[in-house]
Amino acid sequence: MEWPYVVVLGAHDGLMPHALADDLEEERRIFHVAITRGDTAVHVIADATSPAPFLEQLRTPAPADYRVPVRRAPEKKPAPIAATTDALPELVAALKAWRKQRATADGVPAFVVLSDTHLAGIATMAPTSLEELARCAGIGPTKLERYGDEIIAVIADMR
Repeated sequence: MEWPYVVVLGAHDGLMPHALADDLEEERRIFHVAITRGDTAVHVIADATSPAPFLEQLRTPAPADYRVPVRRAPEKKPAPIAATTDALPELVAALKAWRKQRATADGVPAFVVLSDTHLAGIATMAPTSLEELARCAGIGPTKLERYGDEIIAVIADMR
């Protein structure tokens, strides 16, 4: 598992390695796992007067054989914005009608499904596939899975 940002708190002597730890190498492996899970940045926070012994080892450059290049997620470029047409207000209205129906069925307020701003952005981009829809603001993996096919169907019906 990886996260964009990782913060390791308490990297000072007595907490890392833990004073009650029997296995120093196991503590070092746990620290290694923590600092290798951030794909954008890792912040290690320690008491400057008593840093963990592992921190000094981080300052020493690893031999070239052991350096691992940082993997960066591919840059997510927004899809081009579709030309504004007279049909745009109708598409926004159709998406709002779908949202109201879906919110009622799910028993949640409409804004929980998607906000007006996100619906307007989707209408402007008028995606024709789930891949294009995923590039729209407000559409993350969960909303794409939950609502994606329905949104694409509403857009297709308006064409």
